[in-house]
Amino acid sequence: MRLYCHVDDHEPGVGDRGEHHLIQLWAAPEAPPVHPELTEADLTLRRSYKDDFEQSVAAWRQ
Repeated sequence: MRLYCHVDDHEPGVGDRGEHHLIQLWAAPEAPPVHPELTEADLTLRRSYKDDFEQSVAAWRQ
């Protein structure tokens, strides 16, 4: 995908109709994830955070 902007000073060959390319996006190549796998300790902390958050919302609504 490309995003274009129109300019007063057209340079030939920059875009199909003289536009400048602002951003060009392509699909990322297949690669292994960059994040480490979650440990049981990570999952436990996430569960406790979720439980604390849900309790605080319930208390706030009362």
